[in-house]
Amino acid sequence: MTRRLEGKVAIVTGAGSGIGAGIARRLAGPEGAGVVITGRRAGPLQDLAAETGCRACPADVSKREDVQRVINTAVESFGGLDILVVNHGLLTLADFDTTDEDTWARMLATNTVSPFMLAQEAAPHMAARGGGAIVFIASVSAYFAYAPDNAAYSSSKGAVITMTRSLAVELGGRGIRVNCVCPGLVQTPMVDPIFQRVADARGISLDEAYALCGKALPAQRMGRPEDFGGPVAFLVSDDAQWVTGAILNVDGGTTCMNPGIMSVMAQIDPQAS
Repeated sequence: MTRRLEGKVAIVTGAGSGIGAGIARRLAGPEGAGVVITGRRAGPLQDLAAETGCRACPADVSKREDVQRVINTAVESFGGLDILVVNHGLLTLADFDTTDEDTWARMLATNTVSPFMLAQEAAPHMAARGGGAIVFIASVSAYFAYAPDNAAYSSSKGAVITMTRSLAVELGGRGIRVNCVCPGLVQTPMVDPIFQRVADARGISLDEAYALCGKALPAQRMGRPEDFGGPVAFLVSDDAQWVTGAILNVDGGTTCMNPGIMSVMAQIDPQAS
């Protein structure tokens, strides 16, 4: 495998576990980038840094001062910034009748406003090096409700898709490409609560609930964190230099099903039908 990103500097948010950790491993390992990883939990970041050689920078990237600190860490540690992968997110299940303004505010602050702030603070450093690449991690829930009680999360991720296209237009003149990856159902700590509900309803284990859903997908399995390193590495590399404003579904075929992901959820969770 060629080291496509050797000499490049990347930031990966939400890198303490799940998809973010999978992306960081790929960028820092086979692809050869210098990588700053960030998230709220210092312990998992430090463990990943020890494993991969990434630079850990614990932060709350819903706060602008923390965003600036993370970006400054990349610039000071590696000499600049070329790549931003915005992976962090918040998923809170709340039904229509009980979802309040605070739930909306938290979800939008983390899933929509924070990615914009990161791009806003990163862009000048990328432009100073002749350009760069931004990848937002959204969700197939941006297209439809993949579970009940999910309006705020789905809305916040739908906004990320629109933001991707808008920033691709606005930042193109600065040499910055902006793309988006939409994961499908991936076995990560963030979605464990959804599948724990399925497990409890059926009297099975969490792993069995994930396996049951995976069999209903065209790919015949759930997504894994390591499934995202390759697609993201492509999007931030020169192999994708004419790709911007693109929305890439990495979902095991979920979105090609009719009527979509709800048919999957209905097979495992009666509440989803």
